Amino acid sequence: MILGDRAIPLNEFLDRFCEDGYRGTHESAHAILKDGVHVVKHPRKSVDWAGWVFRDAPPEQENCFRRVDTVEAEVLHWQRLLSRQRVDTAFSTAYGAASPL
Repeated sequence: MILGDRAIPLNEFLDRFCEDGYRGTHESAHAILKDGVHVVKHPRKSVDWAGWVFRDAPPEQENCFRRVDTVEAEVLHWQRLLSRQRVDTAFSTAYGAASPL
């Protein structure tokens, strides 16, 4: 150990010392662009999307994030409704409840 009081895991080392414009590993969640701007990986699991955004986003991008939040909330809403419908259908099938005409 050259400096510090702990061993640094390989992925952390690669994240800290990789060249600007690259990410240390495929799993890295942050990077520095060649112009020195920091970006972070922004996953949206509900819509099966992940992308890179500025760590310190300018105010003009706030509307973009609000739109993404709105779309994600809508997707989650429909996923919950679909899940309830599946439970209701399974219950009706299992217990022979009458189905609507």
